[in-house]
Amino acid sequence: KIYVGRHDFFRGAIYAPDAAKNILALIEDGSLNRQPVNIGGKQDYIRDIVSHVCESTNCPFDKIVFNMEEQGHQAKWLDSSKAMKVLGDKYQITDWNESLGPTIEYYRECLRKI
Repeated sequence: KIYVGRHDFFRGAIYAPDAAKNILALIEDGSLNRQPVNIGGKQDYIRDIVSHVCESTNCPFDKIVFNMEEQGHQAKWLDSSKAMKVLGDKYQITDWNESLGPTIEYYRECLRKI
């Protein structure tokens, strides 16, 4: 079972290779001079993320996903604007359609090894 919050709950996600490339690019740039910086992706609704994963893996969304209402939930996410400003067009965020397939395959391979 997968429990998701209300329809308006969201999270930021970033493809691991994009995070690594952005971190290396910031180190090479050097202008932040050891200042803290967040690396993140765009904000997506949790329900949409789970739906996309279910669709990509042929899992029946309605049979495994259950709604779980939470009261007083506050949206929190990393502010990546500093990194995006420093890197400009070099800041990488791969689209879900490109990054989800390799991510799913990575976890399938990990499961095969168990």
